[in-house]
Amino acid sequence: MKLVSFTAGLGNQLFQYCFYRYLLNKFPNEKIYGYYNKKWLKKHGGIIIEHFFDVKLPRSTRWINLYGQYLRIIYKCFSCGVSKDDDFEMNRTMFVGYWQDQCFFSGINISYKKDLVISEKNTWLLGEISKCNSVAIHFRRGDYMLPQFRKIFGEVSVYPLVFTLVPVFVIAVGSGRGDGAANFAELDSDFSEPGKHV
Repeated sequence: MKLVSFTAGLGNQLFQYCFYRYLLNKFPNEKIYGYYNKKWLKKHGGIIIEHFFDVKLPRSTRWINLYGQYLRIIYKCFSCGVSKDDDFEMNRTMFVGYWQDQCFFSGINISYKKDLVISEKNTWLLGEISKCNSVAIHFRRGDYMLPQFRKIFGEVSVYPLVFTLVPVFVIAVGSGRGDGAANFAELDSDFSEPGKHV
């Protein structure tokens, strides 16, 4: 039995789902469950991958989640049982990480939901983008602007300089909670304000 932890926002959940599928291929005879920590997921709006993509997430039960909590405690005390991004071991029981390595998602296809609707404004903007040589830039704001992350990533808000160099369309993905995953917006003059979301 193996457990894959699902947490964070839509992008990370996509990577975790691909990793789950990777494990299914590597261990076809083993049961693989999902560990869904409600506290972690609440910060990002819960499990949102299913709203946008046709995926079948690994099942879980209350006992599986208790077992996952137990393994996390064991890992904190003895550094065993849990595999993480920076300490990957295939023979571990629980996998906690983001798994953003091509070896985990190469060859795995995920389809958008058939009923995913793009607004009229976004449809128009996609048409405009496809008519010319366009540049799309995604600025990770939200949690990256918090002081504890600025220490890690530095000042990632260098975009006013970029705006003066090239005409761009900005793909705004919101705050990491999935609230803007399909929102597109043209660049306007107030977007350079710190903390402004389109």
